[in-house]
Amino acid sequence: LGQRVLVLEARDRTGGRTWTAPCPGTDVGVDWGAEWIIPGLHPQMESLAREFDVTTESEPEDTEWVVPAGRFRGSYEDLKRTRPGFVAGLEALQAWYERAEERELSLTGLLRECVRDATDRMLIAAAFFPLNGADPEDVSSLAIREKIRFHAGSIDRTLDPEILRLEQGSGAIAAGLAAGLGNDIRLGWPVHAIDASAGGVEVFGPVGSLQAKRALVAVPLAVLGRIRFSPVLPVPKTLSDAANCGRVTKLWALVKGDAGPARWQTTHPLRLLYGRRVAGEQLISAQGLYRDLAPADGTRLATLLRSACPGLEVIEVRAHAWTADRWAGASWMTGRRATYRPLCEAIDAMEGPLKLIGGDVAGDWSGWMEGAIRSAADGVRWATRE
Repeated sequence: LGQRVLVLEARDRTGGRTWTAPCPGTDVGVDWGAEWIIPGLHPQMESLAREFDVTTESEPEDTEWVVPAGRFRGSYEDLKRTRPGFVAGLEALQAWYERAEERELSLTGLLRECVRDATDRMLIAAAFFPLNGADPEDVSSLAIREKIRFHAGSIDRTLDPEILRLEQGSGAIAAGLAAGLGNDIRLGWPVHAIDASAGGVEVFGPVGSLQAKRALVAVPLAVLGRIRFSPVLPVPKTLSDAANCGRVTKLWALVKGDAGPARWQTTHPLRLLYGRRVAGEQLISAQGLYRDLAPADGTRLATLLRSACPGLEVIEVRAHAWTADRWAGASWMTGRRATYRPLCEAIDAMEGPLKLIGGDVAGDWSGWMEGAIRSAADGVRWATRE
């Protein structure tokens, strides 16, 4: 496109919340952040997977749902066949989406209005957790509406999408993209100030400053407020700090024994749990809210895994708390109630030689790798305009 580009990366690695590294006790690469794509709905990621020879694998369908009323073994479709109240709740959510109401609720409030039976309400809340990674009391119903829109306007496709794991890890795509930049990327270069004027942009970092015609700022919202902008951004620090309520801590463990079915649960700190067998090793991953898992030391994590999967022998376990990560501050983007609408309005008000990009602010598929790639493409088109 005839433009000279320089990428400044705060971390000592590329990828951000797309990060592939060995599972504890093994040489098997696993994803500590973004892990899945949806065929048909994520064409950009599918294209990149082909470009970098990254293959995919399907997730097992065997699922156990654990809610206060008990355990239910079966797929999402099995629940629809056996629980009329579950179906009625889904239909009410679909009708709510199609009414396009502007009234904002929390996800908890939305489910309370749409799903009559408490058990079915908990089952649907469990299905929402992998999508949001947040306390349902915090999640904005406006953000839920957007997530349903991303999934072709279907509540079923939103809560039960066909997902594929990238076998070599999402980091393989991040590494392929970084390799294409050659010397035009600088690691360990956190930006602490950006001065934007009609004449261009000056970016201040650990060793002086750099100048450019325009700048694309791909920074997680939760850490955006650490950068001093002049003129001040229309996105206040109080808003950017709070707007993403994603609070997932993700763990991986090497174990012995039967990992059992994937588990979606509301009665245990490990709210999502699934096994994966690779190269003869039994691995298990789980996700929970930061507040429920902190401190996430190995002894406590092993105890939680054994309580969730009795009889499991935990060889080694480790977690990454994205909320405590200094360059993330939160996990994937989920709009917080009372901040989601003003955030969108503030981003729309931006003008001048700066543009926010990335998965947190993507117009489509925010919170997903697909959203980050689409947002970056939009940013390139903006930056190269005459």
